[in-house]
Amino acid sequence: MGEKMIELFPKYQDQVEFYLSTVTKLSGDKTPESIREFIKRKNFFDLPGEVIEEICRYIEQKYDVSQGKGFSVTNNHNPWLKGKKQDIDFHFWDRFYKYLLKDEKLPENVINSLDNVTDDILDYCGNPCDENLKRKGLVIGYVQSGKTTNYSGLICKAADAGYKVFILLTGLTNSLRSQTQDRLDYYFIGKKHGYGHLEEIGAAKRTPSPRHPIPGTNTQQDFSKSNVTKMAVTLDDIKEPIIFITKKNTATLNSLSAWLKSGVSSQEKIDYPMMLIDDEADNASINTSKDPDRTTKINDNIRGILSLFRKSSYIGYTATPFANIFIDSVSDSDMEKDDLFPSNFIKMLDPPSNYIGPDKIFGDDEEKFISPLRPITDSEDILPLNHKNHTPVYEIPESLKTAVRLFVLCRTIRIIQGKGRNHCSMMVNVSRFNSVQEEVRGKIYSYLKNLDEAIFLNANRGNDGLKNEHIKSIQKTYLEEYSEFYGNNFNNGWEDIQKNLIEASRSVIVQSVNMSSKKLDYQNNKENGLHVIAVGGFALSRGLTLEGLCISYVLRNASAYDTLLQMGRWFGYREGYADLCRLFLNNNSVDYYSYGTRVLDELRTEIKIMEENKRTPLDFALKIRHYPDAINITAKNKMRKAEKLKFGSNLSLSLVEAHDLYNDDKVNQQNREILKKFLGSLGKISGNTNNLIFPRLFWEDIEVKKI
Repeated sequence: MGEKMIELFPKYQDQVEFYLSTVTKLSGDKTPESIREFIKRKNFFDLPGEVIEEICRYIEQKYDVSQGKGFSVTNNHNPWLKGKKQDIDFHFWDRFYKYLLKDEKLPENVINSLDNVTDDILDYCGNPCDENLKRKGLVIGYVQSGKTTNYSGLICKAADAGYKVFILLTGLTNSLRSQTQDRLDYYFIGKKHGYGHLEEIGAAKRTPSPRHPIPGTNTQQDFSKSNVTKMAVTLDDIKEPIIFITKKNTATLNSLSAWLKSGVSSQEKIDYPMMLIDDEADNASINTSKDPDRTTKINDNIRGILSLFRKSSYIGYTATPFANIFIDSVSDSDMEKDDLFPSNFIKMLDPPSNYIGPDKIFGDDEEKFISPLRPITDSEDILPLNHKNHTPVYEIPESLKTAVRLFVLCRTIRIIQGKGRNHCSMMVNVSRFNSVQEEVRGKIYSYLKNLDEAIFLNANRGNDGLKNEHIKSIQKTYLEEYSEFYGNNFNNGWEDIQKNLIEASRSVIVQSVNMSSKKLDYQNNKENGLHVIAVGGFALSRGLTLEGLCISYVLRNASAYDTLLQMGRWFGYREGYADLCRLFLNNNSVDYYSYGTRVLDELRTEIKIMEENKRTPLDFALKIRHYPDAINITAKNKMRKAEKLKFGSNLSLSLVEAHDLYNDDKVNQQNREILKKFLGSLGKISGNTNNLIFPRLFWEDIEVKKI
């Protein structure tokens, strides 16, 4: 509530920033009582009482976010970091910590949790001074929960501890690689656009004597030997750590491997300790070859790079680890013994308490988030789920038009809240084909243009403006979706909305996001915000972060849990605008997400049990629930070592009741007819009814299959 309310006072934002900064410096625990006492005692700006009260509530909320350390399963782990910490100059970590606190304004206790967790992971990765360093691990997070921040912190600490070469694999798309590079430029490298550029940015500005790691890539270009050659740098020349942020692309990885080999003779190994972080480690990295003596290309590239270094640590990061745990950990094949199974550690992260994840939307949790789900029921005749490349799109469904109107309303409310210059995004993921994406983008653009023209001509005409069909449709959508939320927090309801529609719609762009399009450039639009309807497919389905995502419209088939859950770009942090968010899905997808959420929860429980029983990744099998006859756990070629097992459930002496009732007469009538038909098929009631409370409802010898 505090975040919503403080946005009533946009003119006091400077004072809010001052109090946030000052409270951060207070010693001791920052309790709601101590924060409130300090702010009220130090009313430096002579602010009205109601403003001070809301500032207190806002900052209390910032310090009310918590985060646990998660769970760990280890093998052959020799703790080393604690004993060496006093000798390490944590230059890169300290400035990253300050940047997160002061620039990104993360809650202090969340950053402290990140500090503890990255200590654990670095400890598991091994001491870079260890001559026998060969470690492989897996870090399991949640979709859109802060994995990039986590491995950025790990890189900073590892660089401080003595790791010299960092290779970060970012997925398959240019857009994701560029976005990750941009984040690491600010978090770790501290320079704009890499090669030779001296402008300090991000964390580097948080220290009086900045040092800069050497970037082997930049936001415009993936790794290439020619660009590194222009830098006139070899591994033997480096005094600071060097980092390569690259796609999982065979040609690129071959080129990187060749450059690394060029510095040593064919019989030698590179002597610098290397850390390879494999983001989205379940995607493309897994060896899916049926032949145990062969590997798939990306998997072979990763193994090859690891083999170049005498000392190395491999850490996979993913939110959907199904494929990783199906890697064969015990094999007679020499080839497979060198695979990427996390044989040394598995670390499961806890998300912060303000994270909106699958449990909050699809789970059975009592604290389930107010459902943002909206069903798509009108798309099949316009754009079928199963369609081919170059399928023509003559119009867009009414549900998608509603979603576009909702996005314009989100922008409007954020403007009224004083957040009009924040990033604001809508995601449309309805096809894997670029040709269809372009058709849908064009239709959305046309509809948005019609809305914008109607708004420009009619928004300032008061009630007369409602004579326009588009203005009327926007008002109808507002009354159905946002009037309760908005009306409870602001004074003039629709009147305020209508006045601000022009500013809201004018800045919205519609952009394709795929291998053929330009990237979503949030960084260069920080001043005024990027307000975008992003239309895409695969590029929107993995890793990419859509800043300020409010509205999601997803009409896609998925054949596996991991693919499905990775499409959930709407998971994440929605501080101050969670009530505005809406998610459009078809009913089958809702069922699959609910089931997939349950599967992930069970997997995490398995890992907790592993830790409690002091098991290792090598000697404890993980079981994963399979959705019968509908959706796979992961791609079948990633499950070649998995075994199917059936588990029986004994419900005797248990009372099992249905707790959900449909508020739909048609569905209920169908269920009644099915039940009548079933009862009519059972034949005669049993005569063996002694001691039964309901003797008229007892049948014997009924086939299990029928039931």
